[in-house]
Order: sequence, then C-alpha cells, then structure tokens
Amino acid sequence: MIAPQPIGYTIKETAFWKIVILLGATSVFIFANLYSFQPILPVLAKEFNVSSTYISLTFSFSIIGMIIGLNIFGSLSDRLGRKNFILLSLFLSSLLLVLIASTNSLPFILVLRFFQGMVTGALPASALAYLNEEIDKQDQKFAIAFYIAANAVGGSLGRVMSGVITHYYSWHTALYIFGALGLITATIMLFLLPKSNNFSPNKGSILSTFSGIGFHLKNPVLRRYFLIGLIIQLAYTGIWTYLPFHLSGAPFFLSTGAISSFFLALMLGIPSAPIVSLLTNRFKLSFVLISMLILLGLGTLLTIFNNLLLITIGLALLSFAMFAAHSLAAALINLHAESYKGTASSLYFVAYYIGVAIGSTLFAPIWHVFGWYAVVGIASALPISYAIALKLMDDQ
Repeated sequence: MIAPQPIGYTIKETAFWKIVILLGATSVFIFANLYSFQPILPVLAKEFNVSSTYISLTFSFSIIGMIIGLNIFGSLSDRLGRKNFILLSLFLSSLLLVLIASTNSLPFILVLRFFQGMVTGALPASALAYLNEEIDKQDQKFAIAFYIAANAVGGSLGRVMSGVITHYYSWHTALYIFGALGLITATIMLFLLPKSNNFSPNKGSILSTFSGIGFHLKNPVLRRYFLIGLIIQLAYTGIWTYLPFHLSGAPFFLSTGAISSFFLALMLGIPSAPIVSLLTNRFKLSFVLISMLILLGLGTLLTIFNNLLLITIGLALLSFAMFAAHSLAAALINLHAESYKGTASSLYFVAYYIGVAIGSTLFAPIWHVFGWYAVVGIASALPISYAIALKLMDDQ
C-alpha cells in the first residue's frame, strides 16, 4: 500500500525551515515594534506631562487599530492570498514606527500608533493561515509552536531593549532602531519567503468574503477557544502594563532600566510552546490547556508580594503559561476551522487583542482607585475561573 503524499512542506525539507524561520523573524520584529512602548510609558507620561491613563492610550490605540486590521485583513487574505499581507504588515508597521520616533506631538503619535496597529493586524491571521496551507498537517503543531515562541521573543526584545535604550539614550533612539530592523527584515522576506502553493481563494462577492466571521461565531467549540485569547491577554497585559508604575513607586522606586530587566521574564515564553506541544503527545490536550490557565493565575498571584524575587518568579510563570495557552488555543483554532481559515485565525486574534486593550487601558481606573492588589486579584481570578469552566464543560 502506497503511503499518502504529504500536502505541504515537511520538517525534513529545507523550505519548511525557511518558512518557519522567516515567519519567526517577522513575528519577532513586528511584535517588538508593537510592545516597545510598554516599558517606557512612565517616561512618556513625564515627558508629555500627562496621566498614566492618558499615556496608556499610546498602547491601547495600537491594539484598537489591530483589532480592526485583523477583521479586515484576515478576511481579505482568504480572498487575495497570504504572502503579500505578511510583507505589507511588517514593512508598513516598521515605517510607521520610524515616523513615530520622528515626532514630539502626542496626538500625532496616537494617530500613528492606531494605524501601526491596524497594519500589524495583517500578520497574525495571514501567517497562521499560511502555515496551515503550506506546512504538512503532521508538522503544523511544531511550526505553530515555533511561530508563537517567536512572538515571545519579539515581546521580550521590544520591552527590554526599548527600556534599556531609553534609559541610556532616548525613546526616539529606541524606536528608530526597531523600525530600521523591521524594514531590513521585510526586505529579506520579500526575496526569500516561498510563495503560496496551496492557497485557494474564496470566490464570490466581497460581502461573501466577510461571511466567514458569522460562520465561525456560530460554532460553539470555536467560540470557546476564541474566549481563551481574551482571558489570557486580559490578565497578562493588565500585569505587564501597570508593573512599571508599581515598581517605579513605593516601596521599590526602581529606574526605567531596572524595571526593563523584569521583562526578561518574558523569555520563559520562548520554550513554552514547544514544551506543551510535546506534552500534548502524552496527555490530553484539554488537560494541558486547563493546567496552563491555572498556572497563569498562580504566577500572577505571586506578583502581589512586595518581594522582587517572588515577583520575578511570578512573572516567569505567568509568561510561560500565557504563551503555552496561546499556542494551544491557536492550534485548536486551526484544527477545528474547516473553511475560512484566515478569518478563523483573525477572530481568535481579535479576542486576544481585545484582552490586550482591556488590560492596558480599562484596568487604569482599577489601578488608580484600588491599586496593585486589585489589578493582581482580578488578573489572577480570570484564567483560574475559566479553567474551572472549561473543566466543567469537558465533563458534561
């Protein structure tokens, strides 16, 4: 009996590694660009003489733009292809970051951050759909885990390096460097990323292209996994956004450079996706996912103590568990979406970045009125509560 031929590149082929490495590099720099603002929010608030709530808009505006971009570009990629949207996303987001670094007008920065987030949204949905189509099914789990690990590298690189460069030079210099690196990566991608071989465009009118949104929202299984993205990012972003304000005040009074070093805990997110990918070969996927949600909540709880070592351990556990849960949810979306795959990926990331928006700005009144304990309490309760809900649904 002849074994079925693989559909897409396998892990034994050079093209497979070219794809995962190039998409990984794209993920690194586009998310470094996006998250480079987070550790320098106290610096910007002081320079522009505005409140922490107002300056957090430089982050949340980009997330709002990204949510809109995910809806638009995710559906259009089902119609027009993947590669061009991947390239467009990295090039324009990097160019806009250079423009942001060139201005001292906060309103203009907010406008540019909105459009930067919007074009950034073209990458996640297109990249996951590209992997789904161009990588053989047997090796997709590894490819997605590699891509999610690159997200962690980008988030860590953007946060740590922007804080350190700002401490020694300026925030303008930090953004110029990230923008330039992104433009260089986009140029390399233009020539080296393999074209789509297995893409089949959705036919029909433009309106029908967006019908996949309603199609997926009617699926109760997909809705369950979409909500995971919102929960994990709400908790994760709430902690990381207000951590610099917490550590810069009493009883710590840490500098911007010292605070940025805590973002190295994000590096624990790099091995988490490959590790849980291996764990799912031995344990039920739902069990691993629920375990990671509980670990996320417990890691968050450790940051409530006024002890820098416990805070560091908590941030490491939080980062490991968040990216692990993220990779599992993304893989499940790809597995259960039988059509409109780009739209399915975009809907997951819409929920994911709604969580970012809520965590970055809507947590602000909680921080101002009730302080760090309230931020930690809510952020830890959410993933643990949802883990319990998932367990109850699985047992039915």
